[in-house]
Amino acid sequence: MIQKLVWWALIGVCVVYGLMGVRQAIQEQAPGAPGAWETTDAWLASLELASPSASIRASLTHPADEGAALFVGLAGDSSFPLTYYVISYLAWPRRVGAVQCGPQAGQAMPYVPLGTRITTVLFYRRTAPAFLGQATSLGPYLRQVSERETRDWTQYCSR
Repeated sequence: MIQKLVWWALIGVCVVYGLMGVRQAIQEQAPGAPGAWETTDAWLASLELASPSASIRASLTHPADEGAALFVGLAGDSSFPLTYYVISYLAWPRRVGAVQCGPQAGQAMPYVPLGTRITTVLFYRRTAPAFLGQATSLGPYLRQVSERETRDWTQYCSR
């Protein structure tokens, strides 16, 4: 009888100790304060911004601006596709096209419908070409430039 009691006490201690460890692990992995943009903020972690979703929405959702935005980055950058899709989602209903620039200047793979008027260009992990003028920094890896002319998409890949 005493052996069974000791045995069940030992099992109980192990279960309680294990549950405490699980609880601690869950608390350590729990995200920060929940918010309206918690998921997209997590997906945009590569931008290293405090509130990336709110920043993107504030910079791209101007009712007076009817033109599309263009997202320009490097071909082969593994974070480019997800970052582009999330930014495109956040900018809705504004259209966002993308250009992935290759290793040689002017080599690009565009995802921009022909005839689309571009009014804003976002440069992801790239510097904006000098002919575009001053870029506004939205963080360490994202710069925004207002575009007034219609250009060939390959020009956005030049340095």
